[in-house]
Amino acid sequence: MKTGPRPSEWKTLRELPVNTTSFVANNKEYRVHKSVSFDRWEAYEILQVEIGLARSYQQLMDGLREAYDLTNQVASGKPVFADLAVLLRDMIIGTTLVGEKQTPAVLKMCSLFINREGEDVRFIDEATIESKVEDWRIEGISMTFFFQFAMHSIPGFFAAYKLISQGTLSKPNERSGSVAAEGGGTSKPGSSQ
Repeated sequence: MKTGPRPSEWKTLRELPVNTTSFVANNKEYRVHKSVSFDRWEAYEILQVEIGLARSYQQLMDGLREAYDLTNQVASGKPVFADLAVLLRDMIIGTTLVGEKQTPAVLKMCSLFINREGEDVRFIDEATIESKVEDWRIEGISMTFFFQFAMHSIPGFFAAYKLISQGTLSKPNERSGSVAAEGGGTSKPGSSQ
């Protein structure tokens, strides 16, 4: 019977402190910058939206329940059709982004700020992003560093996340007794905050 490596032989993830300013990955030197060029800022703006629209399973189920409730309200003549349309559009976009096999938006965002030695920091393209992410994957760098870096770069992200989390934990859905998530997109609850 073939067995895998013993626990003492397991490779561990490489942890980088949140304040890291440079590191080596796949034999390439990387520097962490606090600013980006005009072209990279445009990509950053799009990636902020991608990160914000991704939804958890619970958020998806809560959105479906809300859509069902709004459908019943539309049927009774209440003027909530626009709210229903926005909610469904947000759910479609978020589900599509999560369901596609692609480089996570968090890593793409980090690639805008974390650059190889000698890289032209004015521009970015998909091939450069994929190459950087592959270096980080080969090196075995923990996602914790990249996640923290990206989330700290989005203005107001942690405050909004805390507000959403508190709402999720404290407001049960009146109809089913389940936990209802708020925010997470441009649907009515999120856009009113």
